[in-house]
Amino acid sequence: MKLFANNKTYTQFQFDREADFEKEIVAGSRLFFGSKSIYIDAKRKIETRILAGTIPDGFLFDLTDINNPKFYIVEVELAKHDFYGHMVPQITKFFGFYKNPKSRSDLIDKIYKYIIQNNDLKQEFKRHLGDGEIFKFVKDTIEKSHDILLIIDGGKKELSAIMEECDETWGKKVTVVQVQKFHNNGDAIYVMHSDSLKNQMELTLEKTTKSDAGRPNGSKAGHIWDTADRLTAEKGRMATRAEVFAVLEGFCNNGTITTQYARWCRFNGTTGRQVRNSLKNVSEGREKKNGQRRPTGAKTGHVWDTADKLTAKKGCTVTRQEMFAALRGFCSHATISTQYARWRKFNGITGRVGYVR
Repeated sequence: MKLFANNKTYTQFQFDREADFEKEIVAGSRLFFGSKSIYIDAKRKIETRILAGTIPDGFLFDLTDINNPKFYIVEVELAKHDFYGHMVPQITKFFGFYKNPKSRSDLIDKIYKYIIQNNDLKQEFKRHLGDGEIFKFVKDTIEKSHDILLIIDGGKKELSAIMEECDETWGKKVTVVQVQKFHNNGDAIYVMHSDSLKNQMELTLEKTTKSDAGRPNGSKAGHIWDTADRLTAEKGRMATRAEVFAVLEGFCNNGTITTQYARWCRFNGTTGRQVRNSLKNVSEGREKKNGQRRPTGAKTGHVWDTADKLTAKKGCTVTRQEMFAALRGFCSHATISTQYARWRKFNGITGRVGYVR
């Protein structure tokens, strides 16, 4: 991949060592995360073995909204590293750390001690907090904001799958940011991609316009974009990624769909996360029965629609096993089970239904 700027050609820089990439993130943290953020280089400045026996690469305080600050444990990774053998174990340990009150308390003490001992850092916190107490701010922020920031130097197809499959952990707690470096004779350009941080932090690049992005010429990519356009026209709102997955099942792999859907969203001036969040706020017109309201979410709605269709086709209540078979690969069994139970309650279906042998 290449970038063209100021009559120069910039080629992508490939990091051989994770430590070199970490140094770039530390040096450019203010550039990447904005003036209303504070990045602490944990690996070299704070003894942090308390985090489930592992050492994170850094800590980030996002003070964009001073009344609702965010705290992130930061993990910096190279895309070439093994996902399930290296990245997943690291992130999983951070999930465990947040669940341990004593570990959180120990980390709060260590971070506060480091801030007080570092006058420049102390003054930076005071600049944001004014007369606010630093210890109280650190404690309150870490206690209520259990977030993880995964910074990676390229795409990783497994990420989209695990964010969908593990919605309660990866989907809600992990923010993924791609930071890529392009260079030309000592000059550097950094490209940063992130759906979830786009509205929270100051990014270094302007949004891509429609004329810059361009529609794809390839038949496969073009069909994905056309499908998203058609679904959007049918629904009267932006199509979600899950809806595109459902229509294109078997057409191509989910990684390709995810990539093209993200580009289609940028082309239309939005992001996948913004599309999903807009659905969460839709409540008008949703039918409610037996204490259950019919879902509007693309994933949950598709589960309910599938149950309706299979039940109508059979002439009797669809079983959970039949739902598993029909939705194999679409979402986790846990999601199907939960939504199936709610669908049954909504329809007043009680008792045991037949099992498929």
